[in-house]
Amino acid sequence: MGNTTSQQESSPKSSENNNNNDSDAIQSLTFKSIDSPSLSTSSSTCSLSSSFSLISIPHSNQPNENDQDSIKEEQQQVTLIVPPSTTTIEEQEEEEEAVVIISLPFSSNKKSKKDIKDMFSESYVANWHLQKISAWKVRYSNPESFYFHHVDPCEGQRHGKWNAVEHQLFMKRYNTWISNGWELKTSWGLFSKNIPHRSGIQCHNYFRRLIQQNDSQVVAWVKKDHKDKHFVAGVTPPPTELSSGWRFDEFKELETKVDQWILKYN
Repeated sequence: MGNTTSQQESSPKSSENNNNNDSDAIQSLTFKSIDSPSLSTSSSTCSLSSSFSLISIPHSNQPNENDQDSIKEEQQQVTLIVPPSTTTIEEQEEEEEAVVIISLPFSSNKKSKKDIKDMFSESYVANWHLQKISAWKVRYSNPESFYFHHVDPCEGQRHGKWNAVEHQLFMKRYNTWISNGWELKTSWGLFSKNIPHRSGIQCHNYFRRLIQQNDSQVVAWVKKDHKDKHFVAGVTPPPTELSSGWRFDEFKELETKVDQWILKYN
């Protein structure tokens, strides 16, 4: 499955040293990524305790054909009008959840842990949309597509309103993209890897919502140099790679189950 690297999250040290601050901001969370309590259901079990690094896997950093339906080309001119939302059921659901809320700290939200779901249990896999199934099937050849639609198994995915800490992590991640001049439209999966429990599509829709609500910091970046720098051709970001958890037996066992469930329900 590739050679393990010593990097953190999803980009080379030389390109994303400043991203270490992202992980520092969430060390106090009791359910960050793989250090969180195991998500257990009657169908799947995750009990990893080691931290994730990266494994190098042949990949494409471009979304697959199904992802092309998920993100429309954004306008090149400066505008505060958000492009029309996508039409897939999955994206409509995620867009409705991308509501900005920055009044409550993450740790004080009693519902936060309850909002985190094991999206790789049989009950969820049975209802996966075509885009999720396709992204799962190309997880090794196209990790970017996988992380656009999924989070890592055992991490759990959070739905609902974004809180203050998540917003802070999002803006730090976004600043990394802007400062490096990285193209954003094809790398939302990579973008999401520093934001626990959120997929690339959730980050994409949250960004659109921030523009729609005229977030001062985002709007200032959009207007910079009188052009939209977020969607024009720019520097290609570091490649998206699967986390090292994929080499562990727990992941391999889960892979077998998910493949069986996909065949069973589709």
